[in-house]
Amino acid sequence: MKTAIVTGAAGGIGAAIAMLFASTGATVIALDRSFTAVSEQATGAGQILSAAFDVADEADWARISDMVAQRFGPIDALVNNAAIFNPVPRLPSATCKPTWRSDTYWCSAYWAWRRTRSCDSWVGISSNMRGSPDMQAHPKLKISHLQKSFTNGRSTIKVLDDINLEVGDNEFVSLVGASGCGKSTLLSIIAGLQDYEQGEMLVDGSPINGPGRDRGVVFQSYTLLPWLTALQNVEFALRETGHDAKDIPEVARQHLDLVKLSRFADSFPSQLSGGMKQRVAIARALSYRPKMLLMDEPFGALDALTRGQMQELLMQIWQEHRLTVIFVTHDIEEAVYLSDRIFVLGLNPGRIKECIPVPAVRPRLTGIQHDRDVLELQARVLKSIREETSRADFE
Repeated sequence: MKTAIVTGAAGGIGAAIAMLFASTGATVIALDRSFTAVSEQATGAGQILSAAFDVADEADWARISDMVAQRFGPIDALVNNAAIFNPVPRLPSATCKPTWRSDTYWCSAYWAWRRTRSCDSWVGISSNMRGSPDMQAHPKLKISHLQKSFTNGRSTIKVLDDINLEVGDNEFVSLVGASGCGKSTLLSIIAGLQDYEQGEMLVDGSPINGPGRDRGVVFQSYTLLPWLTALQNVEFALRETGHDAKDIPEVARQHLDLVKLSRFADSFPSQLSGGMKQRVAIARALSYRPKMLLMDEPFGALDALTRGQMQELLMQIWQEHRLTVIFVTHDIEEAVYLSDRIFVLGLNPGRIKECIPVPAVRPRLTGIQHDRDVLELQARVLKSIREETSRADFE
């Protein structure tokens, strides 16, 4: 990127995106009606030119874009931060199109952030932008007023009560809480493996009606078919989801390579370690390219060293595959290390008690768990869970 225009750039998200683009070497024209003077700021290899300008309609965009293009050349990105709560606007009028390259990027601030995810040099943006609900104009998953109960003889136990949450596209969220709070039940409902009494649950705006190819599931138990090799376990999933038969062997091998198990393609589950079995399960879940990966304590049975290796592998896969992950865990350190946001569930009945953003930049390096800010965040999550267990003890 060489040239970008950012509106609403006086502060907040607009200013952050302007700094982000400039850090890659771009010249950023930062516009905001609150600016009082033209200024220039060098940032890394790039620069930010600030000016007072109120973009009210497409004619304003045409005028400012023509001026910028004449001086700096083709415009690579337009960030309409002033309309962050609106849908992505229509392309400007034909009068200004000839001054732009064919791949000009017109977007709201959220979509500008989405583009940064695809470039290695831009991933150092705070993840709390990724998890901010007001940036999710079209959430990947939306749950509204969900309730779930179990019947035992003549008694009915409410397990989940008035669950409301939204998860964005490509977001990584964790569900944590004391045992019995309904984390795994909620994940099973999202997977379509359990029903519910009331509420609404949408993926990409469509209701969930049972299991589907748009959701891959990885459980704590390895759930591999013992009479099939690692490769055959992945191939089985591809056949069951209707994949083209002639492509199945190659696609299965690609996904075993993704989880670094190519050498063990012909090994049976009994010949694999626990970590290897879980890697096969992840490869199988990803092989049919779901939009969402649901993981129920997938590393809970692994030793500490293997768990750490699997966490790093999961982060790598998540960044490469660009999918939404919902992760259930009892390990608070794991939740903070992996997540963009953490949902803490309360007890009796299970409910969303608190949503805690994780404002640590990505990529997250090994050892970040011991940083002071991260330790404080872990303590906050633990405190929230303990408040629920203490309340339950006195009921």
